Amino acid sequence: KTEIRIRDSLAKLGLYQVLTFSFISENKIIPFTAVNKNLKLENPISSELNIMRNSLLPNLLDIASKNFSKGIDSTNIFELGSIYKGLEMSDQKSNIAMLISGNAFNKNWHFPRRIFDFYDMKSLLVALLKELEISDYCLERSKEEWFHPGVSADFILNGKKFLSFGELHPNLKVLFKIKQPTIIAE
Repeated sequence: KTEIRIRDSLAKLGLYQVLTFSFISENKIIPFTAVNKNLKLENPISSELNIMRNSLLPNLLDIASKNFSKGIDSTNIFELGSIYKGLEMSDQKSNIAMLISGNAFNKNWHFPRRIFDFYDMKSLLVALLKELEISDYCLERSKEEWFHPGVSADFILNGKKFLSFGELHPNLKVLFKIKQPTIIAE
């Protein structure tokens, strides 16, 4: 029921849902030290899809990269899916990830063209939490390797981090071949 509420809320906020493979390239596991050899597939579809994903973000970043290479100037997507930390059922977790990148809206008579930024993602997440009736959170600077230092934050509830967001780290922009500012959340 919570997943349905999240999907509906994010769709109302203007994001498109995507469904991707549960495996990714071993080269796209972040942090690079998190590669779990037990999750490597013995007979993968391709060498680019050879390990079970530890995050939803690599597949979303691949989608954004392909969209921009085909001339699509705006990407605003989310995915609800499973991530894998080990071989046991308890190591499979449901997760959510979001990505916004490119033009926030097209140039028109009233406003110039504007690129998505950190505050666009923050307002999306605050609106989502309001829809889910979560209000007792605070924000702290994030130390996640996915994010640009100083342009990221963690949502904290009862002393535990439950959501992180920020601009994609410059090194990862190079890895995923993304040229424009890209804001992600997980």
